[in-house]
Amino acid sequence: MAKGWDRASLDRNVRPDKIERNISQRDLLIPTLGNGGKLELLLVSAACGLMLAFLWVWTTLTVLTILGFGVGRWFYPFVFGAAVLGATAIFAFGCWDFERNRRWVEEI
Repeated sequence: MAKGWDRASLDRNVRPDKIERNISQRDLLIPTLGNGGKLELLLVSAACGLMLAFLWVWTTLTVLTILGFGVGRWFYPFVFGAAVLGATAIFAFGCWDFERNRRWVEEI
């Protein structure tokens, strides 16, 4: 029975250092729903902007109102204005980033 590096258990139980994998560019692309159109990006951006506004602006204004430094009847216009601003920023960045990725894919 062989002992050391030439024993059979090492051949059967140890993975090889380099495994041949059949990976193509199609396997690495991120799938998108509905071909990743601008309408889908707009809806996702609006949802993210609304959630971010509720998370940051609404909670901050609520704490300020409880402490006595509230903004009065401007509370909800501030929250929804922040939602529109956030959604616009996310949509603009998303359009720019997707266009940059499309140009990069065409170069490959």
